Amino acid sequence: MAEDGEFLARYRREHNLHTNGPEFFIDLPPNSKVNSNDLQAVQNSFVTVGDVAATMQMVTQLNSLHKRFILRSAADVSLGDLRNTPTVLIGGFNNRWTLEVIGSGSV
Repeated sequence: MAEDGEFLARYRREHNLHTNGPEFFIDLPPNSKVNSNDLQAVQNSFVTVGDVAATMQMVTQLNSLHKRFILRSAADVSLGDLRNTPTVLIGGFNNRWTLEVIGSGSV
């Protein structure tokens, strides 16, 4: 794995992205190849099969309605984002924002 994040740094430069948080999703053209040394593990994070299925269903629905959206991890979302942007939280006990909403009743 590339320790210096060379692939993401190159992608940010090529697409004029100044910052997008610690992780973000990138658009790859069809038939693109990513070298294994360009991949980086996300520490202390996991995604369940159910979360992937729910995400795919949301993406399919939003695409069919021609709605723009951004997929982000819980670690890349702030309280201000939740208060100022329509948000769908996917995940239960592996999503800190879902736990916050369930625990305190408000965000």
